[in-house]
Amino acid sequence: EALEHYRAGVAHMEAGEYELAQAEFEEAIRLRPDFQPAWQRLRESQVYLEAIPTPTSVPLPTMTPAAEQGEGTPPPLSAWLAEARSLFQAGQYMDAVDRINDILKVDPNYEPALIADLLFQCYYQEALRLVGEDRMEEALRLFDLALAIRPDDQTVKRERELAAGYLSAIGFWGADWQKAVEGFSSLYRARPDYKDVASRLFNAYVAYGDMLAEQGAWCQAAEQYTNAANLQAKPQVVQKRDQMVDYCQRNVPPPSPAEGTGTPSPEATPGTPAPAGENAAALRELGLSGQIYYAVYDDARREYVLYAVGLTGSAPIEVFAGVHHPQVDRSGKRLVVRALSGVGTLGLYVIDLSAGVPPAFHLITSYTQDLYPSFSPDGQEVVFTSDRMSKRVWTLFTTWAGGEAEPRSLIPGQTPAWSPRGDTIAYKGCDETGNQCGIYLYRLADGARQAILVDPSAGFPAWSPDGTRLAFMSNRDGNWEIYLVGADGQGLRRFTVNPANDGLPAWSPDGKAIAFLSDRDGQWSIYVKRVDDNRMARVIALQTHYADWLMERITWGPAVKLLP
Repeated sequence: EALEHYRAGVAHMEAGEYELAQAEFEEAIRLRPDFQPAWQRLRESQVYLEAIPTPTSVPLPTMTPAAEQGEGTPPPLSAWLAEARSLFQAGQYMDAVDRINDILKVDPNYEPALIADLLFQCYYQEALRLVGEDRMEEALRLFDLALAIRPDDQTVKRERELAAGYLSAIGFWGADWQKAVEGFSSLYRARPDYKDVASRLFNAYVAYGDMLAEQGAWCQAAEQYTNAANLQAKPQVVQKRDQMVDYCQRNVPPPSPAEGTGTPSPEATPGTPAPAGENAAALRELGLSGQIYYAVYDDARREYVLYAVGLTGSAPIEVFAGVHHPQVDRSGKRLVVRALSGVGTLGLYVIDLSAGVPPAFHLITSYTQDLYPSFSPDGQEVVFTSDRMSKRVWTLFTTWAGGEAEPRSLIPGQTPAWSPRGDTIAYKGCDETGNQCGIYLYRLADGARQAILVDPSAGFPAWSPDGTRLAFMSNRDGNWEIYLVGADGQGLRRFTVNPANDGLPAWSPDGKAIAFLSDRDGQWSIYVKRVDDNRMARVIALQTHYADWLMERITWGPAVKLLP
């Protein structure tokens, strides 16, 4: 299939259809990243599009000596070339490219050697500047333009490989620590002082070691901590290394939760409900309905498992494996989730719960950095946050729930929630200057943003079904609690009061109660609390650990039949 797109691109190139050619070559590369002929042709098409505009579209002016020029007469091309060189010397590389393009519009054959050399230097230097700003994707494009002029330049090739390697490695950050370690290790071997590679590699070693230690893989964890200590001999890391080496040598079995690791014992299945009886009776007294979806990490299976649990104290039902961050649509028949394993392409997926067992699912985005998806009220679109862009700034995106088109970027922000009316998105963000952070509303009609609450710790806003209130979490009072505030920013009140962690709020479909995650009983559990009278009950004790509980999510939808 990649070859078919490549051949189509070549045909478009020969026909002078450079934009169509570029699209075909990019698709060929997406399908087969090591397809070198497609990379070369892509560079050629980009040069035609970016550096050599069609000269016939601009009338050729009659050039006169500078002394004879009248008002409105273009200066001689030599003056433009001198201006381009001055712009280059001033570090205004793309302005210099614009001036060179002006020259080529008038005379495509003017001083070809000088023009090619200056274009090459402009592209290369601008690419380096973008690398310094962490704008890697843009930098790669300019490296490619430079290589189209000098395909054998080893310096540019080396810088491009480093930038591409960094972009690839950072894509696994927080999603796959083993691959992040592999990526940053390769970069460190190539150039230890490249950007923040040394510190990234150290932190990746530690994070991967922590993950292995949680799984009871003492010897592998010891190896990662040793690698980290070789980079930076921090006392805490050295202590972890020595402990894992000791466990490895003594072949210590993975301990149970009672021994203090947080790892479930063999008898405890992740997601096992709290004991029935008193808990089930308390749930029934609340008079609530529907089902709550949540994900836990199963150490035995070494993957996330998504469950659904009702409000009766009954056992949960496994829905899907390898995913987390669930959010249910209004009908309760579809979930949008983030896939971490078990699929060919990691990213966001929509699961159709009404399509049988196992449920049908389809891909809507293909970046591991895409997080916290939320359906629009009509279920046609999904909003999510991602740092997929080269600046690595968390940004809100919208895309079609059917996966029909590329996502559209909106505004910097995190943890979005689409309003029930469909015209507004609540999110964690800041003002235009990056200050006054808190809960904001983004108006889809005109792109305006409005601060609802200034609180840098506030996040995970959740709309009440009638759209009048928002629940959110904050540690404004010293620990994580859930708060309520009106959609107009009025009526702020604290909803939970406990010295433990309470967070990740999710409204019931009828607006009568809020579900949340808490470790108030010494283990992570899901609780529900009525909004009117504050009565509360535990739904389920999760019997799991979370490496970072703020990277999780729960959602509450109407009751649907999950099994035939």
